[in-house]
Amino acid sequence: MGRTNGGIPPEDCARMMRSKGLRPAAIGRARTRMITIRPGLPADSRAIASVHVDTWRLAYSGILGSDYLAGLSKRDWTKSLHTRLTTPGSAEFVLVAEAERRLVGFVAGGPDRESDPRYEGEIYAIYVLRRMQFRGMGRALFLAAVDGFLLRGMRSLLVWVLA
Repeated sequence: MGRTNGGIPPEDCARMMRSKGLRPAAIGRARTRMITIRPGLPADSRAIASVHVDTWRLAYSGILGSDYLAGLSKRDWTKSLHTRLTTPGSAEFVLVAEAERRLVGFVAGGPDRESDPRYEGEIYAIYVLRRMQFRGMGRALFLAAVDGFLLRGMRSLLVWVLA
């Protein structure tokens, strides 16, 4: 199992968005469905944990061991997320995507954990439920995260990918 990374300056993402005629308000639409991107709340912890564990089990089947994936605990992830979402003054953030009145995806980010001087921010996780994939949810979450990094003064970012 290898990990690869890719750094994308948020300014480039914003430029690409504008070149396609998109504005931040346009992020709210994913194909024909209206979605909402908002900050995650402590009350969202269970739903975010469910998205996290369910998408890991699907996305990483055949990459990670089946015993490991079966052992993922929604209860443990809920506790971890609740702590993250209730820590005052944290530079980390969690944004959630809602569609059809349900939480269907999330992105978590914050300062680069590798202390790589080339990158200030890092997307820690970005997951969308399988039934909502290929509808623009991941793009909307990513672009909202770019805004989150820029608001925190982070002008470059890193994304780790399991490969």
